[in-house]
Amino acid sequence: MFTEVRNASGLYIGLPKNQTPPSFHEVRNLASDRFKRMGYDVKSVQQLMAHTDERVTHFYQAGHGIDYEEINIYLDKQVIGREF
Repeated sequence: MFTEVRNASGLYIGLPKNQTPPSFHEVRNLASDRFKRMGYDVKSVQQLMAHTDERVTHFYQAGHGIDYEEINIYLDKQVIGREF
């Protein structure tokens, strides 16, 4: 279902052939890191992500050295093209 919604968004139309849109786990990985940066403790993120081991949560949170800039944008039903 994730792939269907991601593709329906139209955000990746025209993506160069040597690039691929983010996978479910890449998005989940980034979310885990963002929760860490927001100050949530690893146990809370572990529960949210349904990880059985804290080491898995730490693995998901590693390697995000690139900062980001928050923007105020969202995709509603009209932009996506239908409800899921």
